[in-house]
Amino acid sequence: MVAQPACGGFLPLTELQATEPVNGTMVSVGCNGAEYFDWIDSNLGRPEIHIGLEYYLSEPPVLPDNVRWIANTAGDMRDVRTNSADVVFAGQTVEHLWFEELAGFFLESARVLAAGGRLLFDSPNREISNALKWNHPEHTIELMPQEGMEIAELAGFDVSGCVGHWLCRDRFTGNVLPLTEIVSDGLWAAERRIEAGRQAPEDSFSWWIEAKRSTREPDVVGVYNFARALSQRHFADRVGKTMQSQIPERISRNGGEWVNASKGWSGALVFGPYAPLAAGEWLVRFQVGAYSNSVSPGKAEVFQNTTNTVLSEVVLPPSFEGGWVDVPVRLTGTMFGLEYRLWSNGRTAMSALVGVEIFRQGIA
Repeated sequence: MVAQPACGGFLPLTELQATEPVNGTMVSVGCNGAEYFDWIDSNLGRPEIHIGLEYYLSEPPVLPDNVRWIANTAGDMRDVRTNSADVVFAGQTVEHLWFEELAGFFLESARVLAAGGRLLFDSPNREISNALKWNHPEHTIELMPQEGMEIAELAGFDVSGCVGHWLCRDRFTGNVLPLTEIVSDGLWAAERRIEAGRQAPEDSFSWWIEAKRSTREPDVVGVYNFARALSQRHFADRVGKTMQSQIPERISRNGGEWVNASKGWSGALVFGPYAPLAAGEWLVRFQVGAYSNSVSPGKAEVFQNTTNTVLSEVVLPPSFEGGWVDVPVRLTGTMFGLEYRLWSNGRTAMSALVGVEIFRQGIA
């Protein structure tokens, strides 16, 4: 028998309902409309003052009388007074932030919260989403629960609780459990996966953390260094885990998976990952094997799925000794649903690594 998905599609509604209600001022980071505030009132309690922090969506024409809408980002809450809040809540937010914004979010949360104030936040678990090859086109990198706790502590918080939602790995065998296989009986019945997941956030699809503002001063440099290191270590993995090819056969070479296209085959040797990229000057690099021809055998491009637009394109040279093909692209703002694509037109045999390297130019 198939059961209904837990927690409204893995949203930790149970934790929101179980935590202590807000009696004073609450800051919600990321609000998707006026109905959001009714949802908070129903599941957490009605704050005396509810600050909706939302930079990317317009303020709704009608809001509850306890709501103040502020157009600030998660990493820069400049219009929220210092020590003025009792709770900061960021539901499924931190995984959308670039490292500067991620660091800013924790430091700004520490600034606006009064001593003893609570920070509530959650995220998918990167280790599990990678194992499942699960992808969200608006996520930068997802944090593992221990990383969420560490960066919160660096920012001056004491972590009071961390629970997982929806067990997706058997800790004894290491086997990954299917994300959407939701059944009401058997070894991994839904009820067992929910309960076991609470005690094993590191093996769960997502996690929830509660932390209290301590009297410690935030380690500003430590927070920024930690967030930067996360980005440097894991952004490439986030991109690479969903890179694909229209050629099904893979060849292991130099620690990576390669594909070979015979002469006459045309299509996408490499494509993916439907991901965001921040504003800036970027270099997208494809690794291509040597070939020789009299005309170009294809092209490499950066493509935006949501607008069906080629943002940058490089025509491959007629002959190539093998190595990296670089596609520079300049973005004036964050863009979502980006694909990096390497095309063969069939005029010669080609090989390519199923993956890309991405560098933000001018950033160490």
